[in-house]
Amino acid sequence: MKELYYTDRAGISLDKVASMCDELLAQYTGLKKVLIVPPDYTRCYSFAGEITKILYPRLKAMGAEVKVMPALGTHMPVSPEEKQKFFGDVVPDEDILVHHWQSDTTVLGKVPQEVVSEISKGLYVTDIEVEVNHLLVDGGFDLILSVGQVVPHEVVGMANYSKNLFVG
Repeated sequence: MKELYYTDRAGISLDKVASMCDELLAQYTGLKKVLIVPPDYTRCYSFAGEITKILYPRLKAMGAEVKVMPALGTHMPVSPEEKQKFFGDVVPDEDILVHHWQSDTTVLGKVPQEVVSEISKGLYVTDIEVEVNHLLVDGGFDLILSVGQVVPHEVVGMANYSKNLFVG
């Protein structure tokens, strides 16, 4: 897969975003089932809602079944008002999946306590399970797209990108 980057500091137009989405989707043919994972509404300024509104109809036009699962982590589900502000009328309610972080995860593996201890300089010494929503593993998706800007997270790490997929 070819990743797409845009580095013009002057900004990016919706037309350029749409063009880049077309370039991205041109890499894939015969898609039957696609999952788009934007951040939740707490990241409404990430432009992920606009990207999702571009990707969703294009993927549907390609003949794919398309679902959207906002990356909640441990946040509250997207309210009807937030959904409307984020996705407009483009993504129907029946295609929005809700991540129930208490019960919908599957463990992919763990970060061993030795690594955790080394990274934390001994402040935290325990194994850390790596979990994702089970649909990422057993949902039968041909393509999973994590959308949004990569920005510093106020608690730890970076928001969006792989943080859209990993719980916590």
